[in-house]
Amino acid sequence: MSADEISPTPINYRDIADLVLRVQDLKELKRQGWVARGVPDPESVADHSYGVALLALIFARRLHLDLGRVLTMALLHDLGESIIGDVIPADNMAPADKTAAEEQAMRDVLGHLDPAGELVSQWLDFHHRRSPEGQLVGELDKLEMAFQADRYENATRLDLSEFFTYVEDRLCSPEFLALLRRLQQDRSARQLEANSAPPAKG
Repeated sequence: MSADEISPTPINYRDIADLVLRVQDLKELKRQGWVARGVPDPESVADHSYGVALLALIFARRLHLDLGRVLTMALLHDLGESIIGDVIPADNMAPADKTAAEEQAMRDVLGHLDPAGELVSQWLDFHHRRSPEGQLVGELDKLEMAFQADRYENATRLDLSEFFTYVEDRLCSPEFLALLRRLQQDRSARQLEANSAPPAKG
């Protein structure tokens, strides 16, 4: 068999360029939950996706899950937001409408790069938590947000309690709940220390 016969089908330049443009959009798209709460210069969607992917790498290995599927889901999980934006509860978009819009956005973004729909299928796995891999990435998507909320509270003194409640209500893994509760303990201790500190002299 010749090299030409085993070479993959050439990738169209325009398809790759369009994908890179979408990724660049995510680098500039601010996470709207933080924007709505007045966090100055908040993270981008791409920043968040990187954090989720790194956590996914660690926990997929720890739990002996399919690392390729886990990382694929983590990297893709917010890609559709490059088209529909970062929709938050305050936007009052019906869940079914949001899911349909996100799925169509995923198909539009991936286009000819995913002709068999395998990547979209893995995104749906994440979205609907249809496998242990999908469940893992779904929970890490929330847990990463709690750690980010803690960082923003510490830096800005904003009260972001609602984010911790939101995350706790959506975690099922005992290990992740334990991590969240330890984070909340550290957060409470830091707040107590700040409140008990004597006022600075003028």
